[in-house]
Amino acid sequence: AILQILKLLEKDPLEKLGFLTIDSVNLIAQAMQQAFADRSKNLSEPNLEAISVQALLDPKYLEKLRAQFTADRARKASEVIPGGSVAVVPTATPTEPNHTTHLSLMDEQGNVVVTTQTLNGFFGSKMVGEGTGVVMNNSMDDFGPRGLGPKKTPYSSMAPVIVFKEGMPILALGAEGGSHIISAIAQVVLSQLAFHKDLYTSIAAPMIHEPWMPDEIDIENFASNSLFKGMTKLGYKVKRTTPREANVMAVGRDENGLVGVADPRDIGTSAGE
Repeated sequence: AILQILKLLEKDPLEKLGFLTIDSVNLIAQAMQQAFADRSKNLSEPNLEAISVQALLDPKYLEKLRAQFTADRARKASEVIPGGSVAVVPTATPTEPNHTTHLSLMDEQGNVVVTTQTLNGFFGSKMVGEGTGVVMNNSMDDFGPRGLGPKKTPYSSMAPVIVFKEGMPILALGAEGGSHIISAIAQVVLSQLAFHKDLYTSIAAPMIHEPWMPDEIDIENFASNSLFKGMTKLGYKVKRTTPREANVMAVGRDENGLVGVADPRDIGTSAGE
């Protein structure tokens, strides 16, 4: 889903449109909308069926989707048709709880670790797999739209990401926050690579989330009033949210070395030598 968002916007002059402007946010929101629609149809059981990621990221397919974006108005959820290979469309995006933690590590030699784990509530089941150090989840509600069954596994929005440039990792990041993880990670990557913002600004800036279903856009309440008014004028059903939906933890590399940023929305910290 993250790759689909990024590739749908790959040819757009986002920096020229402006950071957190109505024009750029409208495009990013529509890319999210399409990616979440495709995701809803293609939530699958890896032990039971195969999803062609290549088909979902095929340039011709993405070009067709991008041609349907509208510059002067919001697209309704009913106008966004999921594509892909598994014909299962839930009536709404399943709810995912916000009980996840993420850790990003990078050193000067280029070694990188990005790890996300979800325990659900009350520190999971308080049980650890022998010899693994892995704390077990305590919930059975995160299965796909077809429900619990043999050989099925819980699905998740966890999305640890490493960005490479010329073979060297330049960004390692992940987040907690249920389905908001996908939109938050995509925005940080866009802020870094398309808008050329520093890592702290990329993470601390107001986040948006357009999940396809429900048919509304979440915008953190410290965004500018002009953005709220502009998106409403385009026809979006705007929902103001408190800045706690997703929290990104990242390490980046630039010409000055390494920089770590813990999302200021959360109690996480960054440290290094």
